Amino acid sequence: KTFLGKKVALIGSGASAITSLNTLSSMANEAGEDVEVVWIVRRRGEPYTRVESDPLPQRDMLYSKGNEISRGNGEILGDRIKISYIQCANVLEFREKQLESGRKAGITLSIQDDYGKEIERKTLEVDVVISNCGFRPNTSIWDELQVHQCYASSGPMKLAAALLSAGGGGGGDCLSQSSHGPETLCSPEPGFFVLGMKSYGRSSAFLLKVGHEQVRDVMVLIVKQAKEIVQAGG
Repeated sequence: KTFLGKKVALIGSGASAITSLNTLSSMANEAGEDVEVVWIVRRRGEPYTRVESDPLPQRDMLYSKGNEISRGNGEILGDRIKISYIQCANVLEFREKQLESGRKAGITLSIQDDYGKEIERKTLEVDVVISNCGFRPNTSIWDELQVHQCYASSGPMKLAAALLSAGGGGGGDCLSQSSHGPETLCSPEPGFFVLGMKSYGRSSAFLLKVGHEQVRDVMVLIVKQAKEIVQAGG
């Protein structure tokens, strides 16, 4: 009921966005009710860069479908979902409105050219907003500590640099990842380690097995530090 018979704004161009479109189309086709979707992205042209010989075929299938939809071939999702694709758009403002027909969300967009200059400003009125704009970790737990963060990913700097050099923050086979070693988990703050999802910052490539390996690596560091203290007579 949240989506059926409604106009939906879908914001974002990651794998979650096309997954949301897939889910909306399945819901609409099964119920026999229409859903209108306005897909809003910041980039120009096709939203997805496909990986050659992608080791993750389901990802390639999603990306291919998303690119087809961006070219105006929304019928591949069935007859019950109508999609309009707005590219080069930045969301400037959300404003909720209370109308007789119920609550509406007003979304103001800035449409830009290839150089980032605004060429148009428009306001959309929709029933529901789905924001698939990525994840940013809450780092308030270490705001007062000496943790050097990557400006791009908001993750700890040493690990972020290792991920960047290994290509672990983008495409390719994310399943082939492993921990980058104990030293990448160290920060200027003595005895403080950022593990798990937060250690990857904005990157969506984190795997649970990597978190398990990070715990193992930290235990190696703790044992090593304890031995050094004992040897020093501490």
